[in-house]
Amino acid sequence: MVRFGQAVVGAPGAGKSTYAKAIFNHILGQNKDVAIINLDPAVSFPEATVDICTLVEHADVMEELELGPNGALVYCMELLLENIDWLLAEIEKIPKSSYLVFDFPGQAELYSVHDCVEKLVFQLQKNHIRLCAVYFTEARHAANAHHFTAALLATLSSMLRLALPAVNVLSKLDVAPRLAARLEVFTEPVDLERFFIDSSDDECDTEQTGRKRIKTRRRRIRERVSAQLADVATSYGLVRFHPLVVTDEKLLQVVLSHANSAIGMKIGDEDLLLAANRDATFEFMGSTAFAQEEYIDKFHERS
Repeated sequence: MVRFGQAVVGAPGAGKSTYAKAIFNHILGQNKDVAIINLDPAVSFPEATVDICTLVEHADVMEELELGPNGALVYCMELLLENIDWLLAEIEKIPKSSYLVFDFPGQAELYSVHDCVEKLVFQLQKNHIRLCAVYFTEARHAANAHHFTAALLATLSSMLRLALPAVNVLSKLDVAPRLAARLEVFTEPVDLERFFIDSSDDECDTEQTGRKRIKTRRRRIRERVSAQLADVATSYGLVRFHPLVVTDEKLLQVVLSHANSAIGMKIGDEDLLLAANRDATFEFMGSTAFAQEEYIDKFHERS
């Protein structure tokens, strides 16, 4: 029997665990079975049905093996991969009807240098667990075009490594600083280059001192490189972001419905995407406009 769920990934502090708890309660509220599987050995997760901390704890590895935080995390994930039978046996105890929410650790090394997460995902798929990757990026990165381009490239790199159907989330909109442009520019990033100054059209001010002139040239070189990187990231056409505030049921429902649509999930004869849209009647751009007005505009009106 095929099982369905989400692999929640993203940078540390992006809101993955908070989302896992929120989507758990959201699905429970729809009278559906759901289980959280915590694969982050550095996070305490009382709500998790299966917890890697039962097998190994990050703090213990750091102390006993005298490893740093990142080295200990890599060790824990490699140990989990060696004990994949334990994980699969624990998952097997969960009712077959349960929707599975996997909370993954966020350190970039696990997705760029090491392949343990990639191999772990492969083993889950091999055992008929169909996952949609939900990638988290903090909305604060959209306050600066350079930072957003870096976040975009990191997301794209992880997507290509894991090779899962994907939904990308721009999180923590309710506490985001002022964005560099309106939200729709970042949820559908197709022309980020226009946020970088074209140095070829902007001559140096002859009144500038030599030191200022050097700084200006360096800034323009950085902007030109960032613009080219943004072009690389957007040329794939794979990354678009769904706005999210985890306390907002409508925005949660949009993420859930798109994730389930990506993996073709159905319950009996009922398409879960259609069921979800009874609660979230606005489509992608509707949710973006809603988030802009409800959270970003109102947040800056208060501040």
